[in-house]
Amino acid sequence: MTDYLVKVDMADLASVSGMIDKTVFPRLSQTVAFLVEQGYESWVQSVRQANGVWKGDKARYEDSLKRSMTGDFSGEIWTHLKLAEEIDEGRPERDLKRMLDSSTKVRVSGEGNRYLIIPFRHNIPGQTAWNKAMPTQIYAQAKKLAQSRVTGNGMRPTGEGYAGGTFLSDPKTKSKYLVASSSYDWNGRLPAGLAEKMKPHHTTDIYAGMVKMAANSKKGKSSTYLTFRIMSEAPNQKDKWIIGQKPGLFLAKDIEQKIQGIAEKSFSSAVAADLMGI
Repeated sequence: MTDYLVKVDMADLASVSGMIDKTVFPRLSQTVAFLVEQGYESWVQSVRQANGVWKGDKARYEDSLKRSMTGDFSGEIWTHLKLAEEIDEGRPERDLKRMLDSSTKVRVSGEGNRYLIIPFRHNIPGQTAWNKAMPTQIYAQAKKLAQSRVTGNGMRPTGEGYAGGTFLSDPKTKSKYLVASSSYDWNGRLPAGLAEKMKPHHTTDIYAGMVKMAANSKKGKSSTYLTFRIMSEAPNQKDKWIIGQKPGLFLAKDIEQKIQGIAEKSFSSAVAADLMGI
């Protein structure tokens, strides 16, 4: 990808910085450094406030942002993250069922359709985490559930039907690869209808079928709250697990324009102050 890069510089002075340095124009050098830092902080805030971006993606984007002075009169703010390109330029429609072509956790139904069981964790009110906490009324019902728990761990053969089938079997033994598998003691589940569907095309609400799973904790007995959904290539799932196209947010371009809007006046004032020695 092309790095997302915002430059702050006095092009003429930056090109001759070997002859003219910040001892000659100290205020100008300080102004460039200030704008680099201001641009970085503005970019971070833009990422944090971006609409329609998952909190985890925001955190990755923010962590990827870097800034540095590249000379006495020049600096840069940048990111190498591929995700930044997708957020800034936009994302095409994505069919998440393509994971069925690559996940070793895939299973095959009796009808011959590949599928995955996808767990979703739900945070409780007051818990600090990226994901939004479940509503208090949902939590009030969920914590009354009898705990479900893992009763054993083992291995199972990976499913069949991968595109190409190139890594289903060990080339030496011709046997199927084994993947981790657990057995469970399932107990109570939340019924459907305790919350509204997030989108009209959803089959049910996101809390339907939630279980209270026993979790290991050094602090003692604790629970985690999970729902499980099935991603399948069955014909009736054709239009599901598809993320629609998202337009670009152009965060880097907005920051660049913002800096350009204040740089010329700021640089002129700094140069004037340096020349006057005030």
